[in-house]
Amino acid sequence: SGSQRAMAKFAKKLQPLRPTIMLFGDSFTQRGFQSGQWAGRLAAHYDRTADILLRGYNGYNSAWLREVLPAVLDSPTAPALVVIQCGTNDSVKCGPVSGRIPRPHHSTA
Repeated sequence: SGSQRAMAKFAKKLQPLRPTIMLFGDSFTQRGFQSGQWAGRLAAHYDRTADILLRGYNGYNSAWLREVLPAVLDSPTAPALVVIQCGTNDSVKCGPVSGRIPRPHHSTA
């Protein structure tokens, strides 16, 4: 009907293509949308101006994340901004799988 077409036209105006901000990292990123956490606050700040896309990997160290990043970034719509938060698991020595990265692996540059 005519009213449905008018409503669809109006809705299209309300939903312009928004830039995407991708949050990529370890468990701190994965839990970023839990109550009061940083990703939720970021989404509230960019409300109606950008879409926040979360890609968090619990337990991953920086080396493992570096291996995953190309596949995560391979999407039809490139994000306008990628926030990378990693390194918190690089010194972990315990648990079922150690994510520890030896000191010589890190660059001092």
